[in-house]
Amino acid sequence: MSDKAEINDPVDWAIIQSFNRAEKHILMLKTIISIVRESSDKKDKTIEARVWKLVEKKYLVKCDSSSIDTNHNPSKNDTVVKRRPGLYGLNKNFEFEYTGISSTSKSDIAEVPDDIRRNHTIELKAAIENWIKYFPKPTYRHLSGKKAQLDPATNLDESGHPSKFNPYSANIAACEQHLLFPDLSNHLPGIDCDACAIWEKNKKELSELDTMQDTLLDSITSEVERWLRNNVAFYMYEPRYRKIGYDLASCIFPLMMKYISGDKSEIEFFLSSIPGNLMIKMSSLDPKLILDCINAHRKDKCIAREELAAFSMIIESILQKKGIVGSAEKIMVKTRELELERSSLVSELEKALLYTSYPGSCQYLK
Repeated sequence: MSDKAEINDPVDWAIIQSFNRAEKHILMLKTIISIVRESSDKKDKTIEARVWKLVEKKYLVKCDSSSIDTNHNPSKNDTVVKRRPGLYGLNKNFEFEYTGISSTSKSDIAEVPDDIRRNHTIELKAAIENWIKYFPKPTYRHLSGKKAQLDPATNLDESGHPSKFNPYSANIAACEQHLLFPDLSNHLPGIDCDACAIWEKNKKELSELDTMQDTLLDSITSEVERWLRNNVAFYMYEPRYRKIGYDLASCIFPLMMKYISGDKSEIEFFLSSIPGNLMIKMSSLDPKLILDCINAHRKDKCIAREELAAFSMIIESILQKKGIVGSAEKIMVKTRELELERSSLVSELEKALLYTSYPGSCQYLK
């Protein structure tokens, strides 16, 4: 039994209806845009953004060229489809019903008075300014040792580690909190600004970055705990020491990311403190002492240097793990890519603020 999907946006409905033109209900993106433009004044980028939205809702699905019916008499569009990728089809699991206003036919669109459109543009700019203000910055989850979870009141999961959360969720919610944020997708494509479509992709990539960091932190934690089991006799028999693995890993994580990025001074400082003969002291595994040393001015670090020998040996062990180092390198690359993407998107939004009037139609322009 098919699920019912109510479509209230006229452009979305025109996209859905465009598939009736194809015998197999499969079309290339350019063909969809061409058909929708027959009955709509929307620009190509606006229609393309709506197609992506329908794909995200799973109303449309990406197809490959093998889905094309080659037995029927090919049209000009079919020839283009076979030459190029990017095919879309209707999701057969849905039954579509139009519940919105009548279609936005070019001949039926009433002209919106300039003053009303300009006033609406001012309102939309407030949503854009709020978006820019809270646009999340890709960063390392444990950017400084101060963020290591050392508070005993922290919520712990079943393994004794602090419960995980998405550090970008608050900023994302703040970006989208303005009432008119959803309406931006009706207007920004009209000024060749595809920020709305890219934003959806950016949110997913931020979530992927956070997952990559969680995975790396788990790997570092496992390595720390393995080292402790093999080298610290009292570790296995003292319950109060059993949960320090995550805390130590949270201290190592930012040091390692600095090291991968080219700033090796911090880790080299710790590695230089490893003595030839080591008598492991519990103080050398105290996360608070380690944080004090990490955050201290370099001239003061020598005070705690000898006390941190065991921690330094753990770092040395981790740097020899190619899998861990490789994961850190991928996180660094991903972070830089998202930094560039954020800069580009914010720049696009700032350009959008320079327009005095946004084209496009919506429920607020009546």
